[in-house]
Amino acid sequence: LFPPPPPMAGRVCCAWAITAMMCLVPALASAPFRIETLGNSGNNYDRVALRLNGQGFPAVAFYDYTLGRVKLVQCADDVCSSGGQAATAVLPGGRYPALQFDTQGRAVVTSFLTSNYSLVLTRCADAACSSSTTQLLSTQGTYNSLQLTAQDHPRVAYYTGSQNLNYLVCNDALCS
Repeated sequence: LFPPPPPMAGRVCCAWAITAMMCLVPALASAPFRIETLGNSGNNYDRVALRLNGQGFPAVAFYDYTLGRVKLVQCADDVCSSGGQAATAVLPGGRYPALQFDTQGRAVVTSFLTSNYSLVLTRCADAACSSSTTQLLSTQGTYNSLQLTAQDHPRVAYYTGSQNLNYLVCNDALCS
């Protein structure tokens, strides 16, 4: 295993595998960082995306090999302490997830479906992601990066199997 990254000044949230590491404010803690395990199924996880939700709490999207799907874990507190996971959702989609939150606090995830090599956008219907809508964005698209405009319109940069780097501009929140 690789050593954890060095401590950082201030309060920063870092992701390393499927372990959430909170770098604490030095004046408030005796240790420079804290580690909480979010999943413990061996090597069944891959491709981690981390964002802070509208409340400033960590949320992690990752590929779960066992399910062949994206899992979204949203924490209920600042350090994602044991028992501090507010919601875990299994989303349509696959590897290489990218994660953002819209202006209503709902998760938006892009990912690569290994079954047909396509890029999809999944938008949660509510903050807990109790249901979601998935839209096909491209029939090719692996590694991707996602940003949302002030109007919640997705912007996606992604790599295709034909060696192209593409930039996708959606004209609405669902890319429909």
